[in-house]
Amino acid sequence: MDFDLLYDRPGGEPYLTIPGHPNIIITPPRIEDASDLISILNNFEVAIWLQGPPYPYPVEEARQYLRTVSIPSSVQIRKEIEAHNSSINGGGHGNETTNHFLSGCPVTSIREVDPETGKESLIGCIGIRRNDFYEIEDDAVREAEFEANAAKKAGDGSIIWAMGSKSLLLYKPPDRPTIVGVMADKNGADFLSPSHKGRGITTMAAKTVIDWGRKHMNIKEVRASMFDGNIASQRVYEKIGFKHISTRKDALTRAEVKGGGKITIHILTSKKQ
Repeated sequence: MDFDLLYDRPGGEPYLTIPGHPNIIITPPRIEDASDLISILNNFEVAIWLQGPPYPYPVEEARQYLRTVSIPSSVQIRKEIEAHNSSINGGGHGNETTNHFLSGCPVTSIREVDPETGKESLIGCIGIRRNDFYEIEDDAVREAEFEANAAKKAGDGSIIWAMGSKSLLLYKPPDRPTIVGVMADKNGADFLSPSHKGRGITTMAAKTVIDWGRKHMNIKEVRASMFDGNIASQRVYEKIGFKHISTRKDALTRAEVKGGGKITIHILTSKKQ
């Protein structure tokens, strides 16, 4: 069972295609992504809408994050696929030794493929993670909701998901242990290089991974959050059916290097019975 992933590109990695964009694919992260990653995240036009990572973002931190979090996260999900396939090939029915729903999506890196050379360039990131419940103001209540949601087994239809790569939640730079991933405090983030904005890539990439997740992760509800003023991000999700459910004023504090001040966030949701 291939879980609707394609494997026919050089290297045999799984990937997804994006409708309407024949030269754009979504693949697992790679260690060589570090240079493209810092190029995108050190662009103030991108960084201003992210709570983290540190700005500017050092290349060694990008490499460390890829080595210790992003790549292992993808590998773990691919192991779930292998375990499921092994159970089938061994004569089982796929759910005797392993859950046929996956814990996440193994592909998160948006790449542009040069039609002449086949060279792939990282242009962004898209993913789905367990929800962080930042719409809840009380810290203790929010943490309890987060932990309860995180404890549910893969495939549980009551899990509330959120847009933003899980792998971006976990990395703690050794010299800055209070920083967690690309958005601090258990948030995640999706982003696209400004050079590729305005072409509908993020919209279709989000729809692609959500549709995939509904089928292979049993996603019933997925949420998206964005900073107040990030109209482009809000429009992306509204175009694919998300509805506004909550606004939390002064939910986060923006780093001084990014302008400082309090950040209001908006939360949207998409539900499927």
